[in-house]
Amino acid sequence: GKLDPLTGINPVSNPGSVRMLERRNEGGRLMQRVMVTDQAGRGHFLDYMMIETPEGWQINAVQMLPAPDIGG
Repeated sequence: GKLDPLTGINPVSNPGSVRMLERRNEGGRLMQRVMVTDQAGRGHFLDYMMIETPEGWQINAVQMLPAPDIGG
């Protein structure tokens, strides 16, 4: 996974909290947006591509999204 440049820690491996956001269909692919808050309280947004398998829903791919620009 991607390491936080400030702490060198992967925010997904030991999150402070996880919040499921919108689910959407992109060209037949089910995408789930997730907000992970790391132990320092910083939010990280990820898109998970989900696929249905005989064993149930599985993660097919994940992408960490750029931090939103909250400055002026």
